[in-house]
Amino acid sequence: MAESPFASSTREPSSPVREKPQSDSDQLHPNGEKSSPSTAEPSPTPTIGSDDQVTRPSPHHTRHSSTDERSELKRGEVPEDLVGPRKDDTAAYKVVFSGDDDPRNAQNWPFRKKVMQTALITMATMWSGMASAVVSGAAESLGEHFHVGSVVAELANSMFVFGFALGPLVFGPLSEVLGRKWPLTIGIFLGTIFSIQTAAAHNLATVMIGRFLGGVFGAAPYAIGGGWFHDVYHPLYVQCGIAFFAVATAGGPALGPVAGAGFASLGVSGGYAWRWGEWFIAAFGLIVAFLLLVFMDEGYGPTILGTEAKRLRRETGVWAYHAEVDLVSLTLEDICTRYIVRPIRMLFTEPILAVTTVYMSFVYSLIYILMAALPIIYGEYRGMSVVVSSLPFISAFVGTVAGGALVMVDKYRYTAVLERKGKLEEGIPEQRFIPMGLGAVLLPVGLFWFAFTGPAQTSSPWPSIIALAVAQCGIILIYECGIIYMIDIYRSFTNSAIAANTLVRSFLGGGFPLFTGAMVRNLGYKGTWAMALLAFISLAMAPTPFVFYHIGAKLRAKSSFSYTL
Repeated sequence: MAESPFASSTREPSSPVREKPQSDSDQLHPNGEKSSPSTAEPSPTPTIGSDDQVTRPSPHHTRHSSTDERSELKRGEVPEDLVGPRKDDTAAYKVVFSGDDDPRNAQNWPFRKKVMQTALITMATMWSGMASAVVSGAAESLGEHFHVGSVVAELANSMFVFGFALGPLVFGPLSEVLGRKWPLTIGIFLGTIFSIQTAAAHNLATVMIGRFLGGVFGAAPYAIGGGWFHDVYHPLYVQCGIAFFAVATAGGPALGPVAGAGFASLGVSGGYAWRWGEWFIAAFGLIVAFLLLVFMDEGYGPTILGTEAKRLRRETGVWAYHAEVDLVSLTLEDICTRYIVRPIRMLFTEPILAVTTVYMSFVYSLIYILMAALPIIYGEYRGMSVVVSSLPFISAFVGTVAGGALVMVDKYRYTAVLERKGKLEEGIPEQRFIPMGLGAVLLPVGLFWFAFTGPAQTSSPWPSIIALAVAQCGIILIYECGIIYMIDIYRSFTNSAIAANTLVRSFLGGGFPLFTGAMVRNLGYKGTWAMALLAFISLAMAPTPFVFYHIGAKLRAKSSFSYTL
């Protein structure tokens, strides 16, 4: 019987451990008072259920962790490098998972629950993607209403993507301390509020500010998603979950222009045509925020244990119960130095992260470049209406789904390789570059195909529409495998790595469309040479996954953030 890609990992549970104090004089009661050797009574053993494990550390007990050691953390532990100075925990009962098969561990959630939770975070990511592109389909209407040119109208769309660059620097660290649910829910809700501001705006400045702040808060799914899938999925199956996340990341921007153009075509007078797309995004966002609030469960181990410790303190009256996350002490300096500086430092000190980020940022920006180019190629050069010229984006969405499906199927090849090499537990991250290599081939093929089947070469639009699906399939393979690789090698630092990646790709994704119109029109041949230029660039970058497939392990060994080999 085939194993479900969402199946929980099964491991032998570890027996509860309760650490013995070093000396009688150091014995501690649960209330934290120290007893003398002559009068000390045995501390009562806490009774908190068979699924709970409590350790009582000795007075000098300290868990050492450093990025130099690159040791793999246990579920529920907070990396010391991620947080500020730890409070003294010499007089506390620590609540930890009872073993790898503890049902509270998100990796052990039932299949149905994993499917529902994955659907929720996929829906949140889809909202962010669609919101980032909805104005593109109505850029002409927005430009006419505010009497601005096409570049300024496209800037209104790009402002949301620019906001993506800053969002992960806030939401990534918050999710590592506060958990995944609340930062994600609050981010989507506040992003929706600024979509309402944009929809009701009476001047262009209000539109620009609303779009930018909407992007800052709308980046929450991108900042939290990578860490969430690491929480919920065993490394063998993480690519199956990430497939939905990546499809939403790339598919949302493909569907956004279709929605924007469709609502703008309603023909409402009074300058409201472009607003309807934003009202749709606002309504969609409120629904998503409500579903997250009601149905999403916390998946971050430290936060789960922190909630359990609160319950024990409340029910037993023993205030010494704590989880490791309760020992975190954050200051403004910690946030600035560790959560803002770290992603940038990783970007400049991690060669693998730097190169894959540049490659992923280029392919991600292609989504927004096509968003600006297709209305010109199909609208101006082929004479299609605003709505019809946006329909080829549906082909791009089909290619996105196909790429996600290929990554899910690749799970069986990946598992077979690990079984053959005897590395089912530790994994082989460089195997992720094989499907990425397929994407590196499909992308230039699709772009060359699209370039030379344009309006200057063929009267039928269908060859170029099919080419879009091929190119988009390559984009999703490259992007998704890059995300999975970062999760594989950085584990507890995944959110910081993705924040660095998002910072770069958001600037490129927001900036490139601003000159796409001029590039398509000025390079000539009705868009042929503009698309061919992009194809040549993608061809030049195509060797990236093949090179890292051979040297990735050596670079990981020198990393200060990668877990132990």
